[in-house]
Amino acid sequence: MAPSFRTKVGLAGHPRDPEKDVEDQQVLLNGSKDANNAEARCGKKKRGALETLAFRWGTLSSTKKLLAQLAFLVLCSILIVSSYKSLARKRRRTCKSTRYGWIESSHHAFGISNHHKRSAPRNPYHCNEYVSVKPGFCLCNLTAIASPGDYGHGPIKCEDACVRHRVVGSPLPACPRDPDRRKRKPCDTGPHDLSDGYFLAAKRLHTDFYRARGNEKKIGVNLPGWRSFTEDFVWDGKRLRDRDVDLVVSKIDKYEAARPEKPAGMYKGRGIVMVGGSGTYETPYWIAVHSLRRTGCKLPIEVWFPDKELPSCEKKKELTKLGVTVRAFGDLEENIKQKSFIPYKSKRAFQKYSFMYKMFAMVFSSFEEVLSLDSDIVSVRNPDFLFESKLYKKHGSVFWMDFWNSSSAPDCQRILGQQTLLQHSHESGQMLVNKTRMWDALMLALYMNSFPSLFYPLTVNYMGMGDKETLPMAILHHGMTYGLIKEGPDSVGHASNDKPAVNGNTMMQHCPAGKPLFMHANLGKMTTHFPAHWNNYVRRWQVSVLHGRAIKDLINEYAGTDLEKWLHDLVTKNHCLFGGAKPEYWHERLGIGPLYAGFNLLDHPNLNANLQVCKKLVSLGYQPATTM
Repeated sequence: MAPSFRTKVGLAGHPRDPEKDVEDQQVLLNGSKDANNAEARCGKKKRGALETLAFRWGTLSSTKKLLAQLAFLVLCSILIVSSYKSLARKRRRTCKSTRYGWIESSHHAFGISNHHKRSAPRNPYHCNEYVSVKPGFCLCNLTAIASPGDYGHGPIKCEDACVRHRVVGSPLPACPRDPDRRKRKPCDTGPHDLSDGYFLAAKRLHTDFYRARGNEKKIGVNLPGWRSFTEDFVWDGKRLRDRDVDLVVSKIDKYEAARPEKPAGMYKGRGIVMVGGSGTYETPYWIAVHSLRRTGCKLPIEVWFPDKELPSCEKKKELTKLGVTVRAFGDLEENIKQKSFIPYKSKRAFQKYSFMYKMFAMVFSSFEEVLSLDSDIVSVRNPDFLFESKLYKKHGSVFWMDFWNSSSAPDCQRILGQQTLLQHSHESGQMLVNKTRMWDALMLALYMNSFPSLFYPLTVNYMGMGDKETLPMAILHHGMTYGLIKEGPDSVGHASNDKPAVNGNTMMQHCPAGKPLFMHANLGKMTTHFPAHWNNYVRRWQVSVLHGRAIKDLINEYAGTDLEKWLHDLVTKNHCLFGGAKPEYWHERLGIGPLYAGFNLLDHPNLNANLQVCKKLVSLGYQPATTM
């Protein structure tokens, strides 16, 4: 019998049984009920878990709740940072020509900033974004940069700049390693020549000085505070107590009554004295010595070292070829039973007060007439003529000025006399002294430098904290006069577009006739991290307050050569001999530079209004802060 029209047909075309359909519908109905029952049971379990969790959270103490919340926040922070780093990596992958993007500098394109004081460079700005205003350069990789710009430049896109304007660096080749470097001891300064009696007299003088001084760490007086850029006990109107002033005066009087007389047979002739060292102090004194010999200076030179910073025997031989005698401060105390409190072993461990070394080197050097030079001074011309100048012959000493007014504490004049109160300040990078005529003052200055924690803050504020005022004040205390170079210093360095004037790294000091004589590179010690090729060298002396962009030609005119080109050739040729400082910052491995530190005269108060640099700034429309 054929199936009727209403008969259902299965998938295979076969007729379906109505009874079977009823069974299937019943199964589906039961399955639906089971599913609903299962869902209800699951919902009940979930509600039970939430109720249990809420109950348990309510039973927790407030401390445990706080810890749980902190853990949750930390977990969220980790997830956010991970997501950001992942996104940053994806963005960086889009930059094929630059790895780090824009590196911000300070004040000018090659000014050292916090972005250079890390072990590895970071990416402050993404490579595919435009950068303007901020000084710096595009760091394509660790051997190439592009588009260095001062403040106010732009816009620059580092991805494009590293394609079109890439400059590849030229690092100096690595020096051969010395396997015995750690085992090698510094070369001894001896054997000492005792025939002229110098060392016997020097040790006797050292012993007599400590006997008169008293072998004590402190003078027994506490200052009412410290002196820094942010705080100064003088600004706050704090003063020493009267009894403390009387104590210092009495100790000075006691010392001067017993101080040693000038020893016979210890001093002779004229010479130059420096203080050397290791690490960051090593390269500068080599440059200073070579710069003197370049000018034709033939005066003997003594370089004094703390015991643990003496040069190797190889370096000592090279210094001897340059007419340099190596001295050690430790040689002075061989016959002293009680240990002196001057840190002769290493000045790096006593950095705040290491300025005392200059005065000790000057007094205990073998010269009767001595020109003391800081180790970071580059001589533009031969300084021999200073010994024959009218200024020196009249006074028996010559000093150079600093940028600032005097900043001595009023207590200093109560101790040393009102005659020590001056408007100007001094710069001790270079000092010319006749020991016979200045002996009394030298002994008092030596005493003051042996108690640096007291006399340094009394004589000067944070701008130049150190020995710089001690010898001039000692001379005035004894009623004598000294010669003073009338032409003040010039601030030399790089242009600073975000601030007026110059971002200075060097003080140019003059001779009595007002001509350039010394370049005191006092901010940012010179190292051997120079580029191998001259084209990658960044000049240190580009602009000055007094001479503007003409400073380079002025220096070269008086030096008789391109002084920075000579400096570059000297360092690159001798970097394995001069080098004592490992790369401290990542930029020192670029092979482009160096990068320079600096400061602006207008950033600090108390600028001497009588100096030419201050008058020049005023004529340009700036208003320096001449008072505290």
